[in-house]
Amino acid sequence: MSAREVVTLQIGSYSNFVGTHWWNLQESSFVYDPQHFAAFPKEVNHDVLFREGKTATGQVTYTPRLVLFDLHHSLGSLRREGTLYSIDTEESINWVGDVTLHEAPREKRNAFLADLDDVKDGSEDGEEQKTMDSDDIESVQKMEEASDDIPVKQVDAVFGKALYNLDSEVKVWSDYLSTAFHPRTIHILQDYQHNDPEQPFNVFGMGQQVMKDGAIWDQVEDRVRYFTEECDHLQGFQIFLDSYNGFSGVGASMLSFLADEYSAKSRFTFAVTPTTVSDKTAKERSCRIINSALSLSHGCELGSLYLPLSLSSSLWKSVGSPVTLPYLDYKTNLDYHTSAVLAASVDTMTLPYRKDTGSSRVADITSSFSSYGRKEINEGKESLSDWPRLGRPKSCVNEQTIASTKKDIDEDPHISVQELSNTNGPY
Repeated sequence: MSAREVVTLQIGSYSNFVGTHWWNLQESSFVYDPQHFAAFPKEVNHDVLFREGKTATGQVTYTPRLVLFDLHHSLGSLRREGTLYSIDTEESINWVGDVTLHEAPREKRNAFLADLDDVKDGSEDGEEQKTMDSDDIESVQKMEEASDDIPVKQVDAVFGKALYNLDSEVKVWSDYLSTAFHPRTIHILQDYQHNDPEQPFNVFGMGQQVMKDGAIWDQVEDRVRYFTEECDHLQGFQIFLDSYNGFSGVGASMLSFLADEYSAKSRFTFAVTPTTVSDKTAKERSCRIINSALSLSHGCELGSLYLPLSLSSSLWKSVGSPVTLPYLDYKTNLDYHTSAVLAASVDTMTLPYRKDTGSSRVADITSSFSSYGRKEINEGKESLSDWPRLGRPKSCVNEQTIASTKKDIDEDPHISVQELSNTNGPY
């Protein structure tokens, strides 16, 4: 039976942290030995999320059916076109005079990525790393420390295997990405820099404004259609979305596009928020609340199901302390850790429509949680004014007070939450 395909969208940096763990987890369950299925039945149909292709040289590839968004300088050592395909990106210059090339320094790969490339290439270095003799450990470490081009790594003195300290080495999501992407997967928003304190991408309207650019929109639409039009039985989309910053506006624009062009397909949105989101000033807190509220409103209106995900105990008036899990020890200040927990939970929840036999559809899951038109899985409320749970005071958050709050913040960036509440009502 043909797979019922799902196209994935990742919109935002933290969404890409979650997505990277997600794709690494999917690839780790690949089975390359046909004899394995003689003893163990096939459980997951990876064709639901992955597609088969070929390079220009005829090499068979297996890549995620994915379009992801991020900001300039967010890829680290990863090339925008991925690692599988060799694409000439140099533009011809019609100039008869001298040409001066200004090139930014290339990001160095960490030891994990360097060894991963060796294993994938089948090089002798990669094979020797697995069976390194303990007598060679000291000489290898000295050689690596003496070279600026070779990443420094630690080696287990007993088993001779490499040890990676990714807690300190991971700066961006590509620092631990092991899955190869298609060249049409990565779309970078060039107008904004990653982690730029001078011009942060932190307002819902910024995301919507970026998507109004005709050239950008044509590229995005082309990427989405490329993956959807090759599907035989497309059942829908799963969307990882940063709901707390400017990517909430990008997500709203993408959901509007999907609702118009693929109205019969399911649109399952995971709205993710890290525990490290900046929430110290009234302006930062108000921006986050407004972004989240508008993302919730558009997500419920345009999507099939909207699921907020975070390890923070609260996300509304202020970001609560990280939750404590009795059987899991994780570092709450690392997006690398918290995103792994969220990716594992998503892997479990989406298993029904990825099973090889007896699988459900995405629509079966979204409809089971959205009875009577309710599309927000946590509170079960579709209207912003209906946000609080039973027993809490009625919120004054609506489209009018959101606009009024934004105006107050623009006029006085140092305004307190109490002053905003006095003017616009309690949050």
